[in-house]
Amino acid sequence: MTASPTYTYYIKQSSEQDTAYQTQAGSTNLSTNTYTFTGLTQGTSYDIKVEVTGDKAGNTGAGYLAGQNTQS
Repeated sequence: MTASPTYTYYIKQSSEQDTAYQTQAGSTNLSTNTYTFTGLTQGTSYDIKVEVTGDKAGNTGAGYLAGQNTQS
């Protein structure tokens, strides 16, 4: 893996189809492995996807975190 991978963060409501994942402004091609989503609705469940790009072959990997609830 390269010394400087890039991360892109996606979010959707858990009740939506997987095709509904979207990025927020400033959540693409980041060099940091943390991101804070804003503008979320309280009491709602969200699914988060993170794509990491940057190995020497140019491959992309993805990780998922389903059912993350905001406090109501």
